[in-house]
Amino acid sequence: LRNEERYFRTHPVYSRDRSLSGKCGTMNLARNLNGILIHHIRDCLPELKIRIANMMGDVQSELDALGMPDGGPRDPGQM
Repeated sequence: LRNEERYFRTHPVYSRDRSLSGKCGTMNLARNLNGILIHHIRDCLPELKIRIANMMGDVQSELDALGMPDGGPRDPGQM
């Protein structure tokens, strides 16, 4: 990473433009990609939570319809 930083700092094109030098390199790429990923997760998470809750409700309804094999209580702690 130090070599990369030195490369951009001493390169004839990259070193002239201060705004460009702040956008080059692995560290800047990682920071930008991390920000994009976090925003994407924030955008998708509410819909995923709703979908998971709906699926859990469907599975619970199916389990309730099937009942227990011995006809006893569903919760082992109720025995």
